[in-house]
Amino acid sequence: MHLRCLDIDLDRLPCDGRARPAACGPFGSHDPRLAQLAAWGGSGALVASFLAASEPQVHAASAPLRLALAVGSGVVRGLPTAARVGIAGIAPLTGRYAEGALGSDLARRLAGLAELVQLRGRAPELALLVLEPGPTLALHAAPELRGLSARAAAERLIERFGPCGLLVAGPAGEAGVAFATLASGHAPPSFVGRGGLGALFGALGLKALVVRAPAVAEAAERPGGESAAALSRLFARSPRLRARASDGTLEIGAALAVREPGTDDVAALAPSASPSSSASPAGGFVRTSARKGCEGCPTPCGLVFERSGRGARPALSQGVRFSAVEPLLRLLEPGAQDDALELLARCDELGVDAREAAAVIEIARTARGLPRTRAACEQVLDELLRAPADAARGGRGAAALARALGVAPPSALLRGQSARREATAASRLGLALSARGGDPLRTLSFLAGDLPSRAALAALVEPWALPPGAEDPRDPRGKGLLLWWSENLANALDAQGVCAFSCAALLADGVVSLEELARAASDGREGAREFLVRGASIALAQHRLAGPASWGAAELPAELAPAAAEYAALRGLDEQGAVRETAWQRVGSAALLPRAAAAARSARIPARPADFEAVSGQLVVTSHGPLARQLAPRLDFVHTLPAPWGEVLASLARHHPRAAASLWLDGRPIPVAYRSGTRVDPADLVHAGDQIDLVVALSGG
Repeated sequence: MHLRCLDIDLDRLPCDGRARPAACGPFGSHDPRLAQLAAWGGSGALVASFLAASEPQVHAASAPLRLALAVGSGVVRGLPTAARVGIAGIAPLTGRYAEGALGSDLARRLAGLAELVQLRGRAPELALLVLEPGPTLALHAAPELRGLSARAAAERLIERFGPCGLLVAGPAGEAGVAFATLASGHAPPSFVGRGGLGALFGALGLKALVVRAPAVAEAAERPGGESAAALSRLFARSPRLRARASDGTLEIGAALAVREPGTDDVAALAPSASPSSSASPAGGFVRTSARKGCEGCPTPCGLVFERSGRGARPALSQGVRFSAVEPLLRLLEPGAQDDALELLARCDELGVDAREAAAVIEIARTARGLPRTRAACEQVLDELLRAPADAARGGRGAAALARALGVAPPSALLRGQSARREATAASRLGLALSARGGDPLRTLSFLAGDLPSRAALAALVEPWALPPGAEDPRDPRGKGLLLWWSENLANALDAQGVCAFSCAALLADGVVSLEELARAASDGREGAREFLVRGASIALAQHRLAGPASWGAAELPAELAPAAAEYAALRGLDEQGAVRETAWQRVGSAALLPRAAAAARSARIPARPADFEAVSGQLVVTSHGPLARQLAPRLDFVHTLPAPWGEVLASLARHHPRAAASLWLDGRPIPVAYRSGTRVDPADLVHAGDQIDLVVALSGG
C-alpha cells in the first residue's frame, strides 16, 4: 500500500477558517524498517510515526508529535468490519505508548484523503480542524463549543457542516484530565482513549476534527468485490457473532458468572437481567432494538438503551458496552443497573474513561467514607473538572490519587492504570506485558477461554507446540506462547483495520482457518505466516517505543514469571523488556518467528471406561442469551452416561434442531462447557447429575 501521510503542525495554522492545501506525501524516515511498518498502515503506521518522531533529525525540525490517526488497507478497500481508525499517543496517564481503535464513519471518510494523519503543535485557541477533499485543511475558532459534551458538540457540527466524520473531545479533554476520551458519532457516540488520548487532543488546542470527505465504497459494491461479499457471509455464519449481534458485549456478564462462580453481581449485566422495555422505573433506562457498531459491520456489537425522560433527567440514548459499565456496576449496591447506566452517561458527558473513573471513585469513596450510591459517585466525577491537574482530586488518575491520599491502590490497578479484573492466566499476562497498554482487545484473550476444545486451540497455533495444561485458562503453562501468538494476530488485523473481535469469532467457531482469514483480509496477498510476521514486527516496534519502563513483569504473581520469560524470549526481549538488537534487525523477515517443532501427537486415552455399561442418565444443561432462547435456560437432557461431553453435545444438537447451528458446526463443538467453573473438554466424561453450563461468547468488549 502506498501510504498517504498528512503531517499537520497546528503552530503554523491561524484560526481564520481559510482553506489551505494540505501537504500529503509519503511517510518519511531514514530507517527502512520504519518505512516498512508505516506502509502496512493501521497499527504499523501509528507506531512507526512515534518511532520516527524520536529520530534526532525529525525531532529538531518540527514540533513534537502529539497524536496520530491511521487507517489500514482493509478500510481503504472497504472490507466488511473494516471501519476502524487507530489513534495513538504517549499516554498522559502513564507516560507510555497507548493505542486505541474507534468505529464510526470517520475511518472510511478519512481513508478517502490519507492513511495517516500526524498532529503536532497547538492551535492558538480552542479550534476545529476541518479536512476536505484535495486535500485541504482549515482551522476554525470554536469558543461556542467550549465545555460541551462530545455528543452536543457533534450535533452542532453536523448542523453546520452536514454529513461528516468526527473526532470530538468532551470537557475533560479540554481541561486536560489524564484519562479523557475521544468520541465519534452522536446518536449515540462511540468512545476511545484509554490512557488519556482525549487529553492529548486537548493539548493540541482542538475541540474536534471534522472530515468532510465521502466515505470509501464498501468492497462488495465495487467490481470484483465477490471476496468481500464472501467474507460478509462468513461473519454472518459465526454463532458467536450472531450471539454478540443479538445481545452485545453484555453477554460477557453471564459468561463471567459461569467461568468464575461467585460473580453473580456481574451477571446482572446480561440482557436477560438488564432493564427491559416491558418494565422500567419512571425515568429509567430501557433496552431498544437498536444496535451500535462500526460503519457497515454485519454484526454490530453495541447495545443502545433509552432513558424515557419521565423523571428528573431528560431523555437520552445511551450506548452500552460491557467493559465500560461493568466497573461502574461494582461501585453500587446489587440491583442498581439503572444507576450504573446513569454513571456511564455521566462519564460520557464529561468525556472520561469509565474504567479509570471507576477506580478513582473507589479510592475516593474508601478514603472519604462515601456511601455506595450514584450521588456519591457523581460527586467525585464532578470534582475532576474543578481541578483536573490535582492528583488529590483524581484528575491524574487512580494511581496518583492513591499516592496523594496515602491509601492502597485497588487490586485491579496495573502499570499505572486501571485494568479489567481477569482470572485467566493469558489475559493477566497480556494486561501486564502488552506494549499497547492494558486493554484485552490488544491481546485477543479469546485464546485463553473461548475455544471449545484442546484440539481446536492446538490446531490454531500450529506449528508451535502447546505444553500440557495450556488449554486450561487458569494454568500458567504455555501462556507466554499464547500471548505472543495472539498479539501477533491482533496487530496484523489492526494494521488492516479489520475488526479483531469479529475475526476472533470466525477462528473460535472454526468458520475459517488462519490461512483463509489472512488471505481474505489481505486480498489474497498474504498467508498465515506472512500475516504473523507482520504482526510480530509491529509488536516488536511497539516494545521498542514503549521501552523497559512499560514492562510489567514485576507486577505479576510468581506463578506467571515463567510465562513472562517465555513471552520475552519469543518476542526478542531481554529480562527487563528491552528489545534485543538481533530481533530488531529481523523486522519484516520470517526470521522474526522462532522455529517451531510440530506438536507431539500422543494417543488420547479413550474417555469412555473399558467396563462401560449402557445406563440411561440425566444431566442439566444451562445456557444464556440467544442460545437460551433457542434451547432453554435450563434443560434436563437424558443420554447414555457416563459419556464424552462431545458425544452428548452432538446428540443435544440432533434433538434440538433450532439450536443445532449454535451447538455443533461443521463437525466441531461451538460452546465452551463448564462444570462448577471448570472447563469441560469434548473428550472429558460427563456423568448423571452433572450440571453443564454452556457459553457462546467472546471474552472482550
